[in-house]
Amino acid sequence: MLTVAQGSKLGSMILFAFVVITSTAWMSHSVNAQENADPESGPRRSIHFRTVPSFELRQSSIQERDVPAKLWFQALKRQERDPICRAAESFVVAHRENLPGIPEETGALLEKVFFETDDPAARKCLALAIVEFDAISDTEPYEEVVTSGEFELSQILEPELARKGSSATIERNLSRLSDPLTARPLLLLAIEVVRVGKVTEAREALQSIVLNGRARSDLRMKSAQALGEMFSTGLISDATELADRTDDVAAPLLAVRLIENHPDESTVPILLKLAKSPVPVVQATAFTLLADIDPQLVVDLSQEQFELAPSLSHPHAGVRLALIQSAYRVGDFDSVEILCEFLDDPNPKNRQLAADALFVISAENDQLRQAVVDSVLTSLQSDSWRPLEHASLLASGLEMKDVTPRMMELLKHDRPKVAASAAYALKVFQQEESLAAATEQIVENTPRIFDFRDPRNRVAFKLICEQTQHLAELVGMMKYRPADEALRAFIPKKEPGNIVITDDLTRGVAIWSLGQMHAGDPDPELIDAWIDRLNDTTSLVPEFEYIREGAVYALAWSGDPGLIPYLKVYALRDSLSRGVPTASAWGIAELGGEEIPLPAPVEGFNDRNWSLRYSEIPEVSEPSDNNTP
Repeated sequence: MLTVAQGSKLGSMILFAFVVITSTAWMSHSVNAQENADPESGPRRSIHFRTVPSFELRQSSIQERDVPAKLWFQALKRQERDPICRAAESFVVAHRENLPGIPEETGALLEKVFFETDDPAARKCLALAIVEFDAISDTEPYEEVVTSGEFELSQILEPELARKGSSATIERNLSRLSDPLTARPLLLLAIEVVRVGKVTEAREALQSIVLNGRARSDLRMKSAQALGEMFSTGLISDATELADRTDDVAAPLLAVRLIENHPDESTVPILLKLAKSPVPVVQATAFTLLADIDPQLVVDLSQEQFELAPSLSHPHAGVRLALIQSAYRVGDFDSVEILCEFLDDPNPKNRQLAADALFVISAENDQLRQAVVDSVLTSLQSDSWRPLEHASLLASGLEMKDVTPRMMELLKHDRPKVAASAAYALKVFQQEESLAAATEQIVENTPRIFDFRDPRNRVAFKLICEQTQHLAELVGMMKYRPADEALRAFIPKKEPGNIVITDDLTRGVAIWSLGQMHAGDPDPELIDAWIDRLNDTTSLVPEFEYIREGAVYALAWSGDPGLIPYLKVYALRDSLSRGVPTASAWGIAELGGEEIPLPAPVEGFNDRNWSLRYSEIPEVSEPSDNNTP
């Protein structure tokens, strides 16, 4: 049996867990709301094979089909639970997606069926649809429903009735709020009702719940949310009182909850206090709101409070995110230094955001560009793999060709992400001094790609393949003939052990690169190999699409018009994406053959997985109601 002290401690732990879970979800929402303020994307690793050569693709236009309203009306008239629920659900989906063909009288019919049926489940489905269609024209008939004891219906309808101004609903829920004996489910409903209905008379009752340290945390959080949404002034004193409490676990989060929807300079003192809270999620929330008010204040506070290095290791990613966003918005020399430090952030999204911010700052401010370059150079000497990955990509975007020797060293880094990023940078730089190292790395990677058998290492395997793809494209575009033999190893479908090579994209890129290398100078042996890969469609294991597509590009770049018949077999332009048919049509035109025109845009229908299909409800023989089509 628990002692009183143990029970109190357990209660505090449960309360704290609830607060953290609730506030973490809310914190995510708050952070996502700021995405419009984030910088645009910086450089990313990409494969030329997916975009080169470029050619126009067939377009499509999707037309919406009118919803089968007649069928759904018939389902509603069946007076059976399943058809009614499925029809109501279909109307809700159609209305939310603004689909054509919904009759104006839908809301009226939903109301009519709602009051005619006695099935609780059907009434619940219809109530949801009625609220969706804003179909309540008179609140009085619904009052009897919500007071009849069907709590689920009350949960759906009472907030909407309050929004419609039903005095009976408002008074009933104000009474629930003021009654200390109201059960928790009814109290939660009352809070939601006054929130949706913006019942300002509930202010005092909500404040008493929020400030009551003995009340349940969910009730306090909901009440604080309602107050924060309903009132833009007059909550500072309550928030200050909560922020000052030391014996109330939920108080700091409740304080922020009260002021989160209208942060301004008047809330700064409270947020500054909460930013020093020992609870990470409270600290993160305060920093996030302060970043909207004064980003420079966040930068100064972070350096004053825990200096830069401790902030980088702060346990809450939200705190670090707020610092990154603030540094980007300030955009000065100190900000560049801060953002550079965050290239080593444990959270990958934070690292990427810091890298994007540095890239955008360098593009928008010539005075800061050199500072960004210097920071990238510093990061490239880091012992940690994280800044190496993003610094390599930044170097490619900033065209820092002087770091080519460092990129060559990083090709052999233990972390595949770093090695792949270095390969991408070398592909962008296109420096002759890197070609021998690139070829050597391709040769080293080849058996690792061919011998892959362990699914547990698939992520590393994909990155090794990606590094090989970047390096293959580099030597191909630079027409580096010493790499010819290394690339030819990828043409056969099977390795010497007669096992099919698993990574089709790397093989396709290798063939693409050979085509670049031998453009205008066809090699008969290569031509035969490419034709063989293109035509391998009927074997026991047909050739992969990427390999065949790469063979088409290589054949077209050879410049031999005699290859047109091989491409004609597969040439079509009816595809909406790249692939062998569209590439073959492009290749024929490239070799001087007749151009295959693009067909007209295809018109289709957005075929949704409706809960109620056309043929599932038989026609009814009864005469149609005047209110239905």
